[in-house]
Amino acid sequence: MKTTDAAPDPKNLRELARQIQEEMDPNKMIELVQQLIAGFDEQQQLRKEQFRGQDGTPSAPADTARGSVNSGEAESA
Repeated sequence: MKTTDAAPDPKNLRELARQIQEEMDPNKMIELVQQLIAGFDEQQQLRKEQFRGQDGTPSAPADTARGSVNSGEAESA
């Protein structure tokens, strides 16, 4: 399989999936499936890297800080 630094194109992954459905040779089908899995893994890794901040820590959602403020309301009701 040819590897590149660019993110796998979802259209290319769909095309691989289509080829897998039509492939009659089991060995070629296995090769295509391995390529598809590698593409999905690469996309997953890129998404994880994008989610992480510059310092390598996950970025927290903005609503996280407000969640603890409202926790006392349930007790007084």
